[in-house]
Amino acid sequence: MGSHRLRARSALAQASWCTQQRAQCLFVLDEPGRRRRDEHDEATEADAGGAARDGPPGDSATDGGAEAGRRLRAVTFDAARDWGDRYAQPGSPSSGEMPVVRIRGAAPPRRCVCNESDVTAGDRGESFFCRQHRAATLEAQYRFLPALLHVRSSPRFERGDLRWVVLVDDDSFVFAERLRALLALLDEEAPLYTGDFVSSPQAFRRSGVQDFACGGGGTVLAAAALRRMDVAACIERYHSRCMQSDWMIGGCAAAHNVSFVRQLGCSTCDKRHAAYLGASGLLQRSFNSASCFFAQNLPGGARPAMRAPAVVHGIPHATRQQFAAEYASGRRRNVEAEARARARAERERKARAAEEAEAAELARAEAPLLDSFAKAAPPPPPLGGEAGAGGGEAAA
Repeated sequence: MGSHRLRARSALAQASWCTQQRAQCLFVLDEPGRRRRDEHDEATEADAGGAARDGPPGDSATDGGAEAGRRLRAVTFDAARDWGDRYAQPGSPSSGEMPVVRIRGAAPPRRCVCNESDVTAGDRGESFFCRQHRAATLEAQYRFLPALLHVRSSPRFERGDLRWVVLVDDDSFVFAERLRALLALLDEEAPLYTGDFVSSPQAFRRSGVQDFACGGGGTVLAAAALRRMDVAACIERYHSRCMQSDWMIGGCAAAHNVSFVRQLGCSTCDKRHAAYLGASGLLQRSFNSASCFFAQNLPGGARPAMRAPAVVHGIPHATRQQFAAEYASGRRRNVEAEARARARAERERKARAAEEAEAAELARAEAPLLDSFAKAAPPPPPLGGEAGAGGGEAAA
């Protein structure tokens, strides 16, 4: 889930974990529809270079993000069938294309929208939705359910080609191979919903939602779960309320008896609790032991381990670039090690083949000699028969 204004984030995701780890990504942006390619490239380059102005502190776009923005050609899909057909083509998506769909969510109810004085008051804690960040991102919250509906309505989903649907924010980093390994342990035929769960008094008081997976840390739905959910009915129900997107998804899942898998999250939805887990070393131990996989917040000092987490959110642009570089470097080392192992196995195979060929050639060369030895050798003396009979007569 991204935005046209901060397009460099999506560009980095496409150029890094989507392409490197062969993830099948669809970028849901709030940008205009189809435009000429040169206009797209100019806008993309401007966004990549301007993300430092638009983004939050610590999320500046570096040269790598700008380069990714310049390099990628956006392909905007306005209909669900286009996305399904596009992904049905062999070898798609390619590294030079960024599959994009425009999702324009409903405007939030007017009573949820704050004016400037409300935002100032909200900073003092007087209104949940008037806090500065929530006020700035409120409209984006109403695009998540329509995005799920878009995927659910696509031919690819209807054909049964998709087993899992994962929603992440554009400032998340996904270790797709770890995520695949984790999901392979779960029952994909069951209606499962997992992520980094939290219970929120605000969510319960305002919407009746008991708990939910924090959106940035990854919202994972089995295809069976999404098939069970009447997303259109949930849009009608929840878009008339003041709600966060992850509340809406959690409420929709609960209303349709989807099974919540809570034990895979890292308990980092609350930043203060995440900071405690980071300072105490508990979060790092959870990563090292692969006992949690979805992290809404990554406090300073915690580093991804070999198998966990699978999704991490809220990290600066530069850190996402670093993860991408580390993954690429590790991947290169793995590829090189695999190439060396294949070369060693090939050498051993050729050596065995040469030994077998030499033994076969020696056997062919020795065959005539063995034949001639067999013919030249005197016949063996008879056993029993006439010799025994003559001896008997002489003795008589």
